[in-house]
Amino acid sequence: MALSIPLPYVESTERVRFVSAFVGAMCVTSASLIARTAGDTLFLSSYGRDFLPYMFIGTPLVVSVLSYAFGTYLRKFALSQVIMVACVFLASCCMGLSVALAHPWGGFRIAAYFLGDLIVYGSMLLFWSFFGQIFNSRHAKRLLGPVGAGGTFACILAGLLVGPYTQRLGTANLLLLVALLLLIFGGAVFYLYRNEPSYLQTPPQDRRETKVSNLGYYTRLVKMVQVRNLALLVVVATVAVTLVDYQFKASVQSVYQGQTLAAFFGNFYFATNVLTLLIQVFLVSRLLQGSLLITLYILPVALLVGSLGTSLTAAFGWIVATKFIVQTATFTIDNSALQILYLGIRKQSYSQARAFIDGICKPLAMGVTGVVLVAVSDILPIHSLALGVSALAIIWLALVRKTYSVYVKGLIEGLGTRLFDLPQENTALHHQ
Repeated sequence: MALSIPLPYVESTERVRFVSAFVGAMCVTSASLIARTAGDTLFLSSYGRDFLPYMFIGTPLVVSVLSYAFGTYLRKFALSQVIMVACVFLASCCMGLSVALAHPWGGFRIAAYFLGDLIVYGSMLLFWSFFGQIFNSRHAKRLLGPVGAGGTFACILAGLLVGPYTQRLGTANLLLLVALLLLIFGGAVFYLYRNEPSYLQTPPQDRRETKVSNLGYYTRLVKMVQVRNLALLVVVATVAVTLVDYQFKASVQSVYQGQTLAAFFGNFYFATNVLTLLIQVFLVSRLLQGSLLITLYILPVALLVGSLGTSLTAAFGWIVATKFIVQTATFTIDNSALQILYLGIRKQSYSQARAFIDGICKPLAMGVTGVVLVAVSDILPIHSLALGVSALAIIWLALVRKTYSVYVKGLIEGLGTRLFDLPQENTALHHQ
């Protein structure tokens, strides 16, 4: 079935893929926002901020297991099959936990927090693996803006609905909305598979490597300089962002409780997503068509400014403002630029490399941060963590430069294998 609806910036041969990606982005971003709001509210209302550092330790264990399974099954089955099964599994977990939360046992609220993080990391891993499979670097630079704008618009609607929905039906029932959105995302993948299955087929090189052990395969990935540099960049960024996230949640919990806490999260995410939508529509595509390096610098520079303001003033407003910066820039400018760096990895290793970096390295970085927070949370005031964020932002800037250089070198080496279309590449490449 072909789509005949005219779409801006979309070529006729891209329409089915674009619609699938657009719907998928709307579903996974809004599901992530709702799941995180539900998990944070249920946990913080029952346990407060004292146990929050331990949750940063537990999350990597949960997410890494799912990501390891994702990378393993990708070597045996088509991407579309893995995504659809994962969506059904996650949706089933949401529905089951929503029912279980009617019981007063506190363990279900801890499970809700972990499930919220699992939805955030898992659904984004599924979506960006899907996006990277169906679009190349040139198409991604043009379409990331519109696709991201769809996801941001869905988050705005979700932010508006969270407060009224929670007051009428309860926080636990937010998980039913998450389940529905995940099933719709799985349906969008199935829609593309039925209409253009060739874009979701597993590259033949992967099938020849299925006899290699999982540990051996990940060892091969680590030996790839692009994967290694990207992993290090993501680890440093994750530690910095996790510290900011802890500062924000701990500070907010000391000011708001109960339903007012859920309402604050809903209003906060609504405000951030309004700005995010404007950035996606008017700025992201222009930045990506210009200098990718400058685009990658924006978030660490902004984070450095915000963390310095927090450390100097210790004000609640600076803590919220720093989180506001992270929330708006991470899911627009920085995330879009990072996706372009991922597309520099050869197609046969793309999904597995993403599962390794986003699904294992990133959660483990969060876990290490959680261990540090357990050790220092009772000793240091919350605002003092901003000094560590400032130092990490400086390291982040240095790693951006190094990773970008490796990316450009990889593109140049891939010219002979048609890794990207040089006549259509707008970014100026300078190399001897």
